[in-house]
Amino acid sequence: MIRDMITKTNVLLSLLVIVMVFCALYALGTFPSLAEEKVKSEADSFGDLYTGTIFEGKITGEGSVKFKNGSTYRGSFFEGRFEGKGKLVSADGWSYEGEFKDGRPDGKGTFCDTSGGKYKGTFSKGKISGKGVYDTPEGVKTDGKWENLDPSGSGEFHYADGSVYKGQFEAGVAQGKGVYKDATGWKYKGEFFSGNFNGKGKLTFANGETINGNWEAGTPN
Repeated sequence: MIRDMITKTNVLLSLLVIVMVFCALYALGTFPSLAEEKVKSEADSFGDLYTGTIFEGKITGEGSVKFKNGSTYRGSFFEGRFEGKGKLVSADGWSYEGEFKDGRPDGKGTFCDTSGGKYKGTFSKGKISGKGVYDTPEGVKTDGKWENLDPSGSGEFHYADGSVYKGQFEAGVAQGKGVYKDATGWKYKGEFFSGNFNGKGKLTFANGETINGNWEAGTPN
């Protein structure tokens, strides 16, 4: 495989946490003794500390909550769930800021993982899905469409050294038609399979010489 090319990014495992945690936290307890009013600070039936608006004994409107585990959320609520815009900061070190629906990220938002990576783009039902950009602290950037936590469809992969792949992805790897430009000056344009030059393609060296033909697993036939 030429320079270990276009393999799945490290974002996958770190982003799985957002799915599991978002399915676990977000049904706050009720306040049966309270009518519609603002409260300075009130603990719910689970012991989480909430400050904000109560309507018919349920958290609805703008407010903030500090969970017993140290996680915090500030933003909009509807009947005890995150709904609308808000920011969640996990006690484990990751954060999400953006749009919520039914207690989960849904719409546009920014997720910062514990390794220093950042994804900015769209979410659906608590998962990364749609158009977005993921940047790692090492300088690697993946820009494109995401599906099941992987780049899928058309997109770009930028290496820390300045090399760039632009083209099609499938399940997180270069597959289909694309162009790879190496930081040292050579370029390949053609077909890829499982992250390798595979099929019809043209390799152009920095000095202008070319290899044009069929490729298999990164090697010209």
